[in-house]
Amino acid sequence: SCNFSKNRTVLPGDPDPLPNTVDVDYHPVGFPNNISDQDGHSVNLFQPCVTVTKTGDTLSKVTDSVNYHFVIDRACASSDTPALVMDSITDTLLGNLAGPAPAACDSLAHGQSCSFDVQRTVLPGDPDPLPNTVTVHYHPTGFPNDIQDSDDHSVNLFQPCVTVAKTGDTL
Repeated sequence: SCNFSKNRTVLPGDPDPLPNTVDVDYHPVGFPNNISDQDGHSVNLFQPCVTVTKTGDTLSKVTDSVNYHFVIDRACASSDTPALVMDSITDTLLGNLAGPAPAACDSLAHGQSCSFDVQRTVLPGDPDPLPNTVTVHYHPTGFPNDIQDSDDHSVNLFQPCVTVAKTGDTL
């Protein structure tokens, strides 16, 4: 007997499940006989997916807090997708959000989502509007696939101002 393995990369458009059949043909040395056999195998393909939605205040000013709300969901993934494990959650303005995210965001099983809020004070010199983008990276348990999604949000900053002019008799 002999054993061997062959790897194949799953391609877009491959059917689910992905069938595979092997045929072997042998001819005994010195004999005209044809000895053959066939065996099949099928691989279930899952479709991993994660979405992140970022919302928040739309109007603010310097020294005020802006409230951001994040929802991470795997509803777009097929039901047979293994749990998605968090690799990172980063925001271009808020930085690493893995710490503020609750433990429920660490691993998302079928039908699960998580949400959390983060506040940031508007600083002098922040651009107007104040844009930022969150990006989540997950991978299916036991697989190296990098599953990611991003969402952006922008806050319009206003500059409150008041002027007073006083006039009166000069004499």
